[in-house]
Amino acid sequence: MSYNANLNTYTFERVEQLIDKGFPCNIESYPIAMGNGELKKGTVVAFNSAGAVVEYDPDGEDPVNKPFGVLANNVDTDNQDVAPVIVFGRLHRKAMLVKGEPISDELFASLRREFRSLGIYIAD
Repeated sequence: MSYNANLNTYTFERVEQLIDKGFPCNIESYPIAMGNGELKKGTVVAFNSAGAVVEYDPDGEDPVNKPFGVLANNVDTDNQDVAPVIVFGRLHRKAMLVKGEPISDELFASLRREFRSLGIYIAD
């Protein structure tokens, strides 16, 4: 947001909101696998075999192909060992990422079902 004192106006940049503020959400901290660079807010995550949070991979092997939440903030896995993960709530699809990309239509259908069973609801 910027403010122009001469015109007494505000300019807002459009930023996709991840969390639907009209619906309660639950964010919990989990250990994250180190050394994977920066993961962006909205990234769908899973657990690896060691029980640490990693980026969800729909084409990966069990357990990384089973999503359980969404990152609530950007996380630098080279310097942070804990990540805030949304595990319950209503989220906006346009702000969610899988492998650094927006969620495709075909993946959206399966993710929506899987997340619904966990208590995460995705608004299209």
